[in-house]
Amino acid sequence: MGTWGTITFTEIAPGKVRARASFRDMDGKTRQVSKFGTSKASAQRALVETLRTRTGFSTNLINADTKFIVACEAWLREIEQSDRAESTKNQWRRCINNRVRTSIGDLAISEVTIPVLDMAIASVAENVGPGAASTYKTVLSAVFGHIVRLGVIPSNPVAQTARLKSKKGEKRPKRALTADEVSTLLALLKSDAQARETGLTDLVTFMLGTGVRIGEALSLRGQYVDFSTHTVTIMSTLSDGKGKGVFVQDKTKSAAGYRVLALNRQIMDMLVRRSQMNWPDNSQGLVFPNSLGHIWQRGYATKELRRVLDPAGFSWVTFHTFRKTVATRLDEAGLTAREIADQLGHEQPSMTTDVYMGRKVVSEKVIDPLSW
Repeated sequence: MGTWGTITFTEIAPGKVRARASFRDMDGKTRQVSKFGTSKASAQRALVETLRTRTGFSTNLINADTKFIVACEAWLREIEQSDRAESTKNQWRRCINNRVRTSIGDLAISEVTIPVLDMAIASVAENVGPGAASTYKTVLSAVFGHIVRLGVIPSNPVAQTARLKSKKGEKRPKRALTADEVSTLLALLKSDAQARETGLTDLVTFMLGTGVRIGEALSLRGQYVDFSTHTVTIMSTLSDGKGKGVFVQDKTKSAAGYRVLALNRQIMDMLVRRSQMNWPDNSQGLVFPNSLGHIWQRGYATKELRRVLDPAGFSWVTFHTFRKTVATRLDEAGLTAREIADQLGHEQPSMTTDVYMGRKVVSEKVIDPLSW
């Protein structure tokens, strides 16, 4: 495949010569390919160049001469049909439209070489930041993976690009709350009437007692709280989709995110109380809805968190800090990396040990360390 036979020439008219050869395409079919020139030599040059770049012919009409953005759009259509999280699809779609299209989108696939990719990725890192550059590189690698599978090119050039580096001093170590800081923070939230009314106090209490992600907490439905066994099943998160807005996605960020967690008495008492509350409309049965009973979007929850914590000297605390705090407390209590990873919903314990300090197994060892 990807080879051609003897080139023949036919003089169509004075000063017009046709060069023709049989070419075996990547789908296994042999096709006649022709090019014209003013002489045998010019026609042959044109034909050989066409045959050389035709190696990547595929039935979906993507080849080495296709614009890179066309390949990106084909990849996006494939991703849209996958079971990827809507938030991930949206992030990748924005990256294609806002960054790839305006940088290297108009280049032919054959022109998107390793040096070109290096410059494009470095430009995003310099002008936007290492986080955006990392996403950009991930998307480029995925698109080229799609192109390789089509047989257009033999290998993924993104794998050979330079490693991304964070700017010196930019990455700050993540900080966990100490036991005294947790007590102070919870007392602050309990003393704030608006925080109690919006549910922020209960939300933070739940997160500090479980280590769940903010999206997992805000999407939690009452039906997944088992009051008889004092457990909660984490099996959803918040997402946003094109034309859908924010919605409850009935699957977690990853397979490891689906888990059953043991709850202490303090958390259970709070959940019992919230199960008896009434909202104007809570048709989804959310445990932590907004004041109307609808989905409490994380942006509004974050705004409420900042209102309470920033004036009190906790401006460095985010919802993610509570996960870090849970991981730290459990580590101090002697739980293994695997047990802590199961609590947080990490597939690999290395993620837990490297960043924060599973097997769908309930562990009652977490109850005492997470009782404030």
